[in-house]
Amino acid sequence: DEAFRSEAKISEIQGNNLILKSIIIRYVEKILETDMELCPFEMKGAEQKVGVSWPVGSIGRSVRLYSVMDRTDSVGGKLRVVDYKTGPAKEKSDCSNPDRIFGTDDKKRRQSIAFQLYFYALMMQMKEGKMYVPCIYSTRELFSGKPVEGVISEENLALFRERLEALFEEIFN
Repeated sequence: DEAFRSEAKISEIQGNNLILKSIIIRYVEKILETDMELCPFEMKGAEQKVGVSWPVGSIGRSVRLYSVMDRTDSVGGKLRVVDYKTGPAKEKSDCSNPDRIFGTDDKKRRQSIAFQLYFYALMMQMKEGKMYVPCIYSTRELFSGKPVEGVISEENLALFRERLEALFEEIFN
């Protein structure tokens, strides 16, 4: 209760805050239950600040990429970057084709979560030289299914990197 009051900046938990507290407790319990099914796993980091400098060849400049990763862990020999979402994620997290992320067709461009998954995987590869599997914990979908793991091959990550570099070149040109 003390932590909730402190974060919510209230002196007493009442009314809507009682309902909000109850919902938060349900979500935390469900996340912990989901994590228990993964055991053993190793938590690597939480709210991890990651920054890398990326030289964009044709423009002769470096671009500083920065993000805060919700969580990094290791499960069954896989390194994962976990991102928590409050909304639905399955439709927007298809990582099968990075070209969809950069396409010009509006129906195909709505892959914002897929972009984020590729971006996290790229940053961790640049920082640590290792492939990370991106994973989404959607609070809406946790009660009806498992977290969504993005399947990103090294070839698709290289293609994403090419497309992102082309986008940087277009911006700076």
